[in-house]
Amino acid sequence: MKTAQEDEWLDKQLAAAPPLTVVGGPRPEPIYNRVSAQIHSAVGQFDAVNPELDHPNVLAIVNGDDGAGFTDLIQVLTGNAYCESGQVIPMFREYSEGRIREEKLRVHLYLWFNEQKPGGPQMFFPEVHAARHSALCRYLNVDSAAMKRLPG
Repeated sequence: MKTAQEDEWLDKQLAAAPPLTVVGGPRPEPIYNRVSAQIHSAVGQFDAVNPELDHPNVLAIVNGDDGAGFTDLIQVLTGNAYCESGQVIPMFREYSEGRIREEKLRVHLYLWFNEQKPGGPQMFFPEVHAARHSALCRYLNVDSAAMKRLPG
């Protein structure tokens, strides 16, 4: 399980700055970097206890940042933006094809919980290992056939 808190980068700069001082500036997207760092860290932990993938690896992310959402996880994993029109735009490949390119395939189920919204998690099954996918669906009582598949 990993937790994500609201990004306080600008708040910390404002608190430390003298009055009437301009703060901020360009930087890499914090949400996508945080999600990919969580995946990277989790896979290192999974590999320490389950190196041969004898058991399914399930990563739960508890999100406390109201600026982040489940869509951000999907974009980091797939490298794509999915538009309501059905168009798929490959605009997040620096994350999906970066340091987590191979690591993300070692997670069989991603769960996303929002602290601000009660209810169960949103789930993403990458379906990289058919036997693990089927076992997790049975265990969680999820109908694999009814799952929405993401277009490539």
